Amino acid sequence: MSKLKLGFCIAVVILTFMQLAYKSYGLDESKAGLISIQAIGENVRSGYFDIRSNPGDKGSISLRLINSSDKYPANGIIFVSDAVVAVGGGMGSVNPKSISKKGVGGWFDISQIPVALKPKEVKDVNLHFTIPKNASSGDHVGEVVAYQFLPSGKTPKKLDNNTSEIIINKAYSQAIGILINIPGPYFKSMSLKSFKPHWTGAKLFLNLEIANEGNKIEKSTGKITISEDNMIVHEQVCVMDSVYPGTSGIYSFQVPDKLKETGNFSVDVEWNYGVNKIQKSFDYKISDNEIKDAEVIEIAEGGKKLPKHIIILTPTEIIVIILSSILIIVLLITIGLVIRRKYKKNKNT
Repeated sequence: MSKLKLGFCIAVVILTFMQLAYKSYGLDESKAGLISIQAIGENVRSGYFDIRSNPGDKGSISLRLINSSDKYPANGIIFVSDAVVAVGGGMGSVNPKSISKKGVGGWFDISQIPVALKPKEVKDVNLHFTIPKNASSGDHVGEVVAYQFLPSGKTPKKLDNNTSEIIINKAYSQAIGILINIPGPYFKSMSLKSFKPHWTGAKLFLNLEIANEGNKIEKSTGKITISEDNMIVHEQVCVMDSVYPGTSGIYSFQVPDKLKETGNFSVDVEWNYGVNKIQKSFDYKISDNEIKDAEVIEIAEGGKKLPKHIIILTPTEIIVIILSSILIIVLLITIGLVIRRKYKKNKNT
């Protein structure tokens, strides 16, 4: 019972924070200009850089920087990183703290370039790269990112007891993909790494990790079959966007309510990429505590009625119960001492 009450309190705090953060998030162009970027030049296809080159070659990409505000300056940074895969495939988001330089990101001779644009200013920049002489054949993917960090401008103040203040800084980024293809032998290879449940609040998601161990970008499809006690309880048809060579991607889906229950589940995965097919089986478990925590969060969100076996107490009621318990204990000890003293007195007489 105490765990449920504690979980409810934590859920309320988290949900309140999320609600305030959601309402406060979003960039305000009235206070700062926003930098947008465009890929320009002969190596551009469908909005991204598509380059064919060889080990040891040097080259460059051209980028157009635009301040969309006609009133305020725009300040930020430009950087290049190895591309990451978003949930569901395709290019994911990179911030300055998650820059990777193991591949394409390390081929460019920049770290972070500061950018300052006047209102409505447009500026073109060239970014230079050198392909290592030992670079392997296949697809190599990076991304060039324009990133802006906009502090809230609020100064934290001293707070009274049992009070809090949320200060939300804002960030904005835009990324353009960089594909560098090096000719040579190509090979395709994908593997199914893991299958795990993941809770987001009261919602249960199942995540399948798919690794691209070949040297070509892969899009794929598949089917996930979930069984309990040798009976099929759910089938999921899957479509996965691009997974880059040397990376892993997550295919994630929210389970129906019928699967949000305690139990041991078996999973059979069939996955297709090109003419190739792979299969693998997994197991996962949902515990009773996970289901109870989800119920508490649903109650806090107002999406579920309070069950009869759960009691919600206010802080005042909790204090009264604690003080009453202490008083009862003191009273019982006192009664026990009085009875013991009378017993000794009667025994002596």
